[in-house]
Amino acid sequence: MKQNTLKIASLITALAFSAGSSAHADEAQLTALVQNMEAQMSEMQRTIKWQGEQISKLGGPAAMSAQSAPQQVLSEKEFDEHLKRKIGEADSWLKGLKFSGDMRLRYEAQNEQHNSAVNDRNRFRFRLRFGFEKKLSDEWKVGFRLASAVGSEGGTPANTSTNTSFDTNFAYKDIAIDRAYATYLPKWAQIGPVKQLEITGGKFKNPFEEGSSMMIWDSDVTPEGVYEQLVTKVLKTDNVDVDHVLTAGQMILEEGNASQDRDDAELYAFQTGFRTKISTAALEKPVEHKVLLSYYDFTDYAKVGNFVNANGNPACGSELCSQHFRVLEIYNEIGAQFGSIPKLSLFYDWARNIGESGRGGTTPASAEDSWGLGLKVGSAKKKGEWEASYGYYYIEPNAVPGGFNDSDFGHSDRRGSVARLGYALTDNLVFNTSAFFTNRVTGGGLTADNERDLFQADLVWKI
Repeated sequence: MKQNTLKIASLITALAFSAGSSAHADEAQLTALVQNMEAQMSEMQRTIKWQGEQISKLGGPAAMSAQSAPQQVLSEKEFDEHLKRKIGEADSWLKGLKFSGDMRLRYEAQNEQHNSAVNDRNRFRFRLRFGFEKKLSDEWKVGFRLASAVGSEGGTPANTSTNTSFDTNFAYKDIAIDRAYATYLPKWAQIGPVKQLEITGGKFKNPFEEGSSMMIWDSDVTPEGVYEQLVTKVLKTDNVDVDHVLTAGQMILEEGNASQDRDDAELYAFQTGFRTKISTAALEKPVEHKVLLSYYDFTDYAKVGNFVNANGNPACGSELCSQHFRVLEIYNEIGAQFGSIPKLSLFYDWARNIGESGRGGTTPASAEDSWGLGLKVGSAKKKGEWEASYGYYYIEPNAVPGGFNDSDFGHSDRRGSVARLGYALTDNLVFNTSAFFTNRVTGGGLTADNERDLFQADLVWKI
């Protein structure tokens, strides 16, 4: 067969040259050439047919059948009908369906200062999260996520942790609804500089976490209510790309039902700022910068029955000393990658409770400010990648609500350092370590829970 292929190629080449010279040949010569080629092609066809017969004889009837039966090419309609017979109606709901999840095993050691009111503690814990998101159309999607639940802390529901401890004599562990939401992304809104308008309702991923740090939000907090986010293009050149983002949220904290003489606690949040990318000839990847201004109005949160746990906020009777939490925050972050060195990011976060009343005799006098700064190098996402980070935070007692900021750090009225190191063992398995060295801002005396060291070692599987 290989020789026949070479013959065909030679004939085609000869035909090409003949066609080029035929402009100078007479009609008789051209006719003779074509007849000669037809004769050779006929001879080749007889040879190929004979070879096919010999192959069929060697392979038997099965080979003849396989050779003679043409492959069936299904039309799109026939393919859909065939698939439907195989999997029923599953095809329609599988389209646009995305699954995500992870599982984490953790060892945790908590060391308190000598003679502290809290004892040292060693715990083995796990976290499981899994969920689905379904794209219903180009404009609508719905989703949910379930997570392991810590149950309660001090008799009240937990909202800043999805860790479950190995405890209670092998008892079954709780699963809670972590997210349940619907998102509307209207195409009609994408006019002019508008890149995206998003409206989401339910229990959802925190949209304000982008412009904040752990001193305001624990990463496990999933707000409940509605938020709107508008992203617009401000500037687009070869070297500079600037987007403006505006987010507003209307969220429910606590409902005062008919049997309770108190107002509902709600959160009205606003965040605005810019995301900027600057390309330079000196760097392969753009320099990324974002600056975001946030305002949080925790309406009636400080009243009796409306806050879950004080968590560092001073109490005046049955209410919190800071009667109003109206928090103004400014967050800055810049990141760049220099050559083969992993990406380096720096951040600074500052917040003040401008609604702080100053009652309760808290030391320092107003105790209304908080700030944090830090850096991060690398990102442990793919096998062999690593990351390291360090941050220092100073959170005064009345600066931010203690019911929503980082639980590992100790919520509010804490100051100290956080160091983390991570390494991706595989594309789906990451080893992380964390260390928290904190003290109370207003601590005094050996029984005041003044100093605390917390160490964590994690194995995280991405599903």
